[in-house]
Amino acid sequence: MRLISLSCDQQSFKTLYFKPTGITFILGNSAYSKESTRVDSSANGVGKTLALGLIHHCLGANVDKTLATVIPDWIFTLEFEHKDKIFKVSRSGDGKKITINGEFYKPTKFIEWLDTHDFFSINGKEIKGLTFRSLYKRFARYKREDCLDPIQLYKESDYEALLRTSFLLGLDISLILNKKQNKADLDKINHYIKNWENDPILKDMITTGTQPKLRCTWLNREISKLENDLQEFQIAEMNRTGFVGESIF
Repeated sequence: MRLISLSCDQQSFKTLYFKPTGITFILGNSAYSKESTRVDSSANGVGKTLALGLIHHCLGANVDKTLATVIPDWIFTLEFEHKDKIFKVSRSGDGKKITINGEFYKPTKFIEWLDTHDFFSINGKEIKGLTFRSLYKRFARYKREDCLDPIQLYKESDYEALLRTSFLLGLDISLILNKKQNKADLDKINHYIKNWENDPILKDMITTGTQPKLRCTWLNREISKLENDLQEFQIAEMNRTGFVGESIF
């Protein structure tokens, strides 16, 4: 995927063009005070973070509350190239209106389109944890917390970080998946053991399960006992009619 431009349908928004090759820098001038050598203003506010956020917005990120509230009707368009084909993805500030090359998509269908369009060669693999969004965020780290660790993003588990990083490096992820499955199986077994130790009824059922005749005899005896209890069960007349005429005071 090669980014081409980021634009908006509002004239106040200056279109951002990306270099065909190499790195694109967004620079801002700093103004110095004539009275002193200190910096009166910095390069903050030129749109570096906003541009990155809008790229994520056009590529399926969760809707930003500020965009949805302040400029819900503005349409942002990200143009990019993938496998010699040009795509134009447009999305409104509130995230509800999405088009790809002029064709409308619902948000859920748009996410499916990103996952199945083979941007990261994940189409058809159906591996839980590998999605376009989870992989793209590693290249365009928007949150400050995502920049603290080269391998693990913010709110990402150790397993997810290892799986996604290994996949992008072209490593064999089958060992990671098998280890995850083995851990899940072991947790399930430990859960069953804990239930068996703490539940006497379940423990009795399991221990007698290898003796079907004994188990059948016990069940028949319990059934007869329950049937007799049910037949003898009667509601007292006083409980049926209530305490008529009596006062609790």
